Amino acid sequence: MIQLQSQEQESHVQSLGDEIESLARQLEDVKWEREEVRRKHAEEMRALNEGMAGMQVSVEGRPAPPRGLIQSTPLALQLSIDNLTSERDNAKRAVVLLEQGNDDLEREHRNAHSSYLDIESKYNRLVEEKVLLEEELRMKTTLVDEVQRLKDVVRGES
Repeated sequence: MIQLQSQEQESHVQSLGDEIESLARQLEDVKWEREEVRRKHAEEMRALNEGMAGMQVSVEGRPAPPRGLIQSTPLALQLSIDNLTSERDNAKRAVVLLEQGNDDLEREHRNAHSSYLDIESKYNRLVEEKVLLEEELRMKTTLVDEVQRLKDVVRGES
């Protein structure tokens, strides 16, 4: 029965380990996605900067950039910032959930280990008691044999 409980605990600990690995993979996926978003944002910013560098506004008669482009650029940047902020918040929530899950798994692991140690201690105590009882039984058997031998000796003398 103790082995069964120990096996159950080991399988439970194994499943907790599997769950931790799964959560770690999910965290890596979120980090990778976040890095992709950063990379895309950097490329967009680079493209916008290159576009703006080519357009110089001058009073000396050069044409001004189209008004729609000037107005859409801040909106696009704001949308990009909002999207990145939202993704960052989602990533933070995911990290918090992963950390909570990890804390729960660690707590369950400590509890399982503590239970295992308690069961092992009880098992060792029971084995010790069994050995003592077997020794007492052997001594009793020896004493019963000795008493019977002495009875036989006494009867033989009378």
